[in-house]
Amino acid sequence: MPTWITILWIAGAAIGAAVGLYWSVALRRTLRTLRTLPTARDGVALAAAQVGPGVEPPGVCVLVPAHNEAEVIGRLAESLVRQAYPRLRVLWVLDRCTDDTDGVLDRITGQDPRFRRLHVTSCPEGWAGKVHALWHAASTSPEAAEA
Repeated sequence: MPTWITILWIAGAAIGAAVGLYWSVALRRTLRTLRTLPTARDGVALAAAQVGPGVEPPGVCVLVPAHNEAEVIGRLAESLVRQAYPRLRVLWVLDRCTDDTDGVLDRITGQDPRFRRLHVTSCPEGWAGKVHALWHAASTSPEAAEA
């Protein structure tokens, strides 16, 4: 066999070994990272440990800007209704909706006192709709001020 073919075989084997080593290290690090990521249960347990028995947990206010989201907002609403955090408040900030977003939320959240809707009817010049809706809700709602 010619010398140059032997050199190519050795070079190919070395490159293959280097690539295999690289990806095995990358896979190992990825798996190690995934095993150590905190979960939502870890967060709830941490919050409970920091608050302690007999102490009221801090308030949490979730601001959800929405513009014509009737097709997709139901799953989010159903998920938030199932949350058990005692001081959770959700403020739906409906930005000039022209579809049934309000009706979908009404059917899912009903009379649940944790949920309220804020209707934004205009957006100042130079503002983006959902950004303005969030700013408006954060700066004017009692739920956000208490959280």
